Amino acid sequence: MQKHLKISGVISDFKDRLIAIGDIEIKGDSFNTLYETKSDKNGWYELRVRTGNYLAFMACKDYGTKNLEYWVWNAGYKVQGVCYSETFGGFLRNT
Repeated sequence: MQKHLKISGVISDFKDRLIAIGDIEIKGDSFNTLYETKSDKNGWYELRVRTGNYLAFMACKDYGTKNLEYWVWNAGYKVQGVCYSETFGGFLRNT
């Protein structure tokens, strides 16, 4: 049986202003979107994903017109318990 993780956190800009209704995606090996959600009005997001390795995690809002996107490449989510990822910028919870 495959385990799942809840990936959650907040997205903010370089001045620590929260980004409301931002796009959050996890990409597969073919750069296809496997999981996606949007942040709420406070920048908070949650995704439930299967444990495993993914090509990328992406967060952005208004790409190409106002902001750049944030990428984490070769993201592996195989965490037991709860931990904070500095690279990822969010909490990983085993659920």
